[in-house]
Amino acid sequence: MWPGPWSLPRAGAVVTNRVGPARVGVVEVQLATANPGNHLVDLRSAADAPTAVQAWLNGRHGIRSFGAMVPRWTYRFKLSPNSLGDEYDGLAYIAVSSDSRPLPAP
Repeated sequence: MWPGPWSLPRAGAVVTNRVGPARVGVVEVQLATANPGNHLVDLRSAADAPTAVQAWLNGRHGIRSFGAMVPRWTYRFKLSPNSLGDEYDGLAYIAVSSDSRPLPAP
């Protein structure tokens, strides 16, 4: 969807949708398996990491990729392949989060 302003108002009210668990192999599942609680991973220190860790960081991994406009049914297929070591300085894993809430109309 292109950014607004839109010529016609969107039909219906803003609603929240539940985003289910990630598929096996997605980065957030791997992080949850390694440590199920909230945690940070500093990727900048990977130069000193064992070879297996460096191979994991330089491999391609799926990351769920969606923003505020989550497609109701097809969000499960929105995976972006990333090389974590090349694209990020660190990762933050949050075990449980809540949905965003629409602001009241002015």
